[in-house]
Amino acid sequence: MVYYLTNPIFYVFLFMLLELLTFLKPLRKLKRIPLIIAGVLLLVFTNPTLYVWAERKWIGDYNQANVEGKHYRYGLVLGGYSYWDWKRNRPEFSEIADRLFEAIQLYHQGVIEKVVLASDGSVISEEVNPGLHGNAEEMRKYVMRLGVKDEDLIIEPRANNTHENATFTIYLLGDSILLQPPLVITSAIHVRRALLAFQQAGLEVDTYATDIDSPFLANGGYKFLQPGVIGRWTALIHEVVGYKAYQHRYKNKQE
Repeated sequence: MVYYLTNPIFYVFLFMLLELLTFLKPLRKLKRIPLIIAGVLLLVFTNPTLYVWAERKWIGDYNQANVEGKHYRYGLVLGGYSYWDWKRNRPEFSEIADRLFEAIQLYHQGVIEKVVLASDGSVISEEVNPGLHGNAEEMRKYVMRLGVKDEDLIIEPRANNTHENATFTIYLLGDSILLQPPLVITSAIHVRRALLAFQQAGLEVDTYATDIDSPFLANGGYKFLQPGVIGRWTALIHEVVGYKAYQHRYKNKQE
């Protein structure tokens, strides 16, 4: 349900549906108004210039990825970047797969000693929905083929959200993570919410932001009316709503 409420296209269809219903007597006075609103929403949420501005405002100073001269025992890769393709027996990656591959690069550079996969579609074990099960053992082998030693790879297979990423990983690693705070590796738009989740779990962490620049910049400009922008808006709105929900939960606990 949250996905639909944070998806701009849901509201476009909602107002289009209202327009179709304006033949009903109670809604006749609204004729054309829902259609105009739907059109405005489409113009706004397919505008890459506006999206890039909003993304930069949200990310702010949370786009830092400077770890030069630093060393961490654990590098925590927050999930959401892949799922397990059982037909082909391999992971399939999304556009935020930088999280994993940057972590592996940091491992080879000696910045982190151990790579922790803090849950992901490729490793998750979810009893209530077997169709979405990952394959932790095969994913382990996949990451090992990329040069990570078996003893340096830790998998947390149960978390379904960022809050659980924090609490379950702390439980899994125990005192060692409290004594040596980890480097949390995640997408730039996710850093703000991830930091809050770990703070609420009682752990101060450093962060390493990935996929910092919008793909609309990387692809060479701000072409008007790009449908793909809607998906980016959905992710950004999800982060803002999630962050506010975490703030509210934390405030209630303190009271």
